[in-house]
Amino acid sequence: MRGKNAILNIISSFGLQIITITCGFIIPKMIIVNYGSNVNGLITSITQFLKYIVLLEVGFGPVVKSILYKPIANQDKYKIQEILKASEKFFRIIAYIFMAYIVVLCIILPMIVLNEFDTLFTISLIIIIAISTFAEYFLGMTYKLYIQAEQKTYIISNIQLITLILNTICTIALIYSGMNIQIVKLATAFIFVLRPILQMIYVKKKYNIDLKNVKDDYNIKQKWYGLAQHIAYIVYNNTDVVILTVFTNIVEVSVYSIYMLVVSSIKNIVMSFSSGIDAIFGNMIAKRRTREFK
Repeated sequence: MRGKNAILNIISSFGLQIITITCGFIIPKMIIVNYGSNVNGLITSITQFLKYIVLLEVGFGPVVKSILYKPIANQDKYKIQEILKASEKFFRIIAYIFMAYIVVLCIILPMIVLNEFDTLFTISLIIIIAISTFAEYFLGMTYKLYIQAEQKTYIISNIQLITLILNTICTIALIYSGMNIQIVKLATAFIFVLRPILQMIYVKKKYNIDLKNVKDDYNIKQKWYGLAQHIAYIVYNNTDVVILTVFTNIVEVSVYSIYMLVVSSIKNIVMSFSSGIDAIFGNMIAKRRTREFK
């Protein structure tokens, strides 16, 4: 079963990266042609600024996955639900903090790009683009981690693939219909909100998980263990666009983002071959399959 899951995880992840690369070149090009390079740059900057919210995770996600391996291996449903309840509580707090962060961003970012965009235009895009991220933390992050711990990353990849294709089709149709960029990104936001909802539905139906009546007093003691690595990873991956936004202009950000599509695409393709492997190792360790693990 582990081998089958590993193959499915790798194939689905690889397929997702190919579709992501394809859509990643189509949509920015259409935005640049129809709305201008500066609008594409603004969208890139907003997206990058919003990604800094993951700093608040403080490495919590990988820790949750690691402590789920043993109860999953032992089929200890009560323990699983306790961990998931604690995780849900944590990520919902992040979601509320994220709302406050959006307010701050709505004050600061329009000032940075004031010479190029109207304040209300920038604020509306920030709020619209933030919708799917808020939904991910408030509804789906806990269930996403559980699916990964169950060695079924291919489920997440398939959901992402479907919503990505749907978003590309919808975006093309709306742009050709002459809709403004706010309507286009709002459609994108609602499509991507489907991701956490579908993940939640899958876990509840497949594993009969119900967190409503579970006590939320479970303490995840290891939650600070991944802090240093997490911060280093976020800074490494998200500093470039922020620096360009502050010290150059939005058009430069747009040009940079297009070139970086190639680099990020190559990186993601390489990483797809290790998709879901950590959960398989975790399962072996939890079951004390030392020989298989070595």
